[in-house]
Amino acid sequence: MKSRVTILIAALLVSTLLFSAQNDGSIDLSSLISGCKIEKGLASRFPRMWLVCEDVRMLVTHQLNLFGHVRVETTEQALEFVRLFTSKESYVSFNTSVHWVEVLPDKQDGIFALRKDEFQKFCPQVEVKSWDDSPKEIQQFSITRCAVNVEDRGLYRIEEAVTRDGHYTLLSKELLFEKAEELGIFIGAKF
Repeated sequence: MKSRVTILIAALLVSTLLFSAQNDGSIDLSSLISGCKIEKGLASRFPRMWLVCEDVRMLVTHQLNLFGHVRVETTEQALEFVRLFTSKESYVSFNTSVHWVEVLPDKQDGIFALRKDEFQKFCPQVEVKSWDDSPKEIQQFSITRCAVNVEDRGLYRIEEAVTRDGHYTLLSKELLFEKAEELGIFIGAKF
């Protein structure tokens, strides 16, 4: 139990440094409805995001906080939406039961990254599809990609769904590699 807490603290510290290194105080999310924006900053030394709509400011701690404040209408917007919650810079801002962080190809091993050759070997290509059979008012998208579960440190293929109004669901997860760090994915320092 102690090592799990230490690992989470280390991951939080790394993400806080990445998060605070970005100077801009806002985050671009193309699916936000008119009159809304997302601001970022530190609160009690932790990275946080706020949804600001018509001068009303609300702390964003979960994907569902954006429900009804977005209009996801394209596959690009669906991928951008899920990446808001799973990027190495921002995942610690959210209080979810499992912290997923998308793994991306890189020229070298890095934080939540795999060398391109290893990425192609272990990770499925990112796939985003529109469910064409869903009614326009509840249009849905499915996203399949590679992510690390920060808590158990496994590398997974995950499939997610996002509706037009921002409802997020994790549909499935498939363990690809039990110990992502053995592949060269840096998750956080162990103390």
